[in-house]
Amino acid sequence: MTTMPQRRLESLVLAALALYYAAKIVLVLGSPRMCGNFGMDYCAYWSAGRIIDEHGMAAAYSPDLLELYQGRAHPGIHVPGSGVLGILYPPVFLLPFRYLSLLGPSAGFLVWTLVNLAAFVLYLRFFAEKMTGAPPSPRLLLWMLLSLPAFVNFREGQVNVWLAVCAGEFLRAIVSGRSWRAGFWMGGWLLKPQLLVLILPLLAIRKAWRVLGGFGVSAAAVLAVSSALAGAEGMLSLVRILELAARGGVSSNPSAMTNWRMAGALAACSAIPGAGWVVAIAGSVLTTVLALYILGKRPVGDPRAAATALIGLSAATGLVAWHAHLHMSLIVIPPMLYLLMERRVSRRMLLLWVLLPVIFQVSGYPAAYAIDRWGRPDQVAQVLAFARGFPGFLLNLALFGWAAVRLPSRREV
Repeated sequence: MTTMPQRRLESLVLAALALYYAAKIVLVLGSPRMCGNFGMDYCAYWSAGRIIDEHGMAAAYSPDLLELYQGRAHPGIHVPGSGVLGILYPPVFLLPFRYLSLLGPSAGFLVWTLVNLAAFVLYLRFFAEKMTGAPPSPRLLLWMLLSLPAFVNFREGQVNVWLAVCAGEFLRAIVSGRSWRAGFWMGGWLLKPQLLVLILPLLAIRKAWRVLGGFGVSAAAVLAVSSALAGAEGMLSLVRILELAARGGVSSNPSAMTNWRMAGALAACSAIPGAGWVVAIAGSVLTTVLALYILGKRPVGDPRAAATALIGLSAATGLVAWHAHLHMSLIVIPPMLYLLMERRVSRRMLLLWVLLPVIFQVSGYPAAYAIDRWGRPDQVAQVLAFARGFPGFLLNLALFGWAAVRLPSRREV
């Protein structure tokens, strides 16, 4: 139970967050630059939809066509640090954007955002009722929606609501003993397959063969439909653009990520040769080993333990995946919501998770202004990127450590 002073403090924090986001929205509306200061990711999807409609699915992975169509989506707008935004998703997940692209970019973005926001709120209510028998309070839902991962997801027109639904349904299936169904929902993460980098070996270590079997069926269906839509050439083009993104191309923006790759990019700014690669590789290897050892050994049969393990796994994945941004942390919200309703997450942890990224982002603005005034305007975009990515990196470390401590050991069961 929260005390009256705590509730007042939380109300002030919620009001401050709401005002901060409202101010950002007002600034956007005052200087609307669709595909510039909002909807950048959606415009990449919209461009892919237009390409699919006019040239076929395989052409959606052509960087040259993407650059051409993205230029049409936001003519005359140049966003510092941006270039062509790559399409990195299997063809089956691009189908909605073919039809949304029949609308203009602004109208399509509005429809996409409203549908996703409504779907997310309705799903969180459904998930909470199924897991706890009661709906979440409006106040708790507001906390989830005012987290920076949620705001960034909707501002950029991202696709992470689907990933969060898959995470929630995976958890529901695991705690109810429906292993095949859990694996089936994992197939939805093929939208961003880097999310599978730890969970697949972890399931093998835990000998969860039925879960892996369900995933195999789901993955085969995704790949079969995608291959039918794009053909062999389209799938090869997808592989090529993924490889390009892994090397830092198609605006993957490593400086704004929440992983060891971002920490490596920060270390590379030092005068020590090779420091960036040492930090990125060593951190990723250490995190992988610890995650597989800790999560592979601890019992997770209890629903609360399973939710805690999923948060820890998601945080560790955010650290080691080669492409991970803050908005992907939306997948943490369903298990976080459940544990908050079960009073297994402290209000202090909730405040940390919601406030830390916002504080870092706000602090990035005066830092960038100071650097610009000191005659280094070329560094402004990178400073702002680090201000977006570094707090997510710290939160991933904190959540992984928290989960490792909270999970019961074998002798405690």
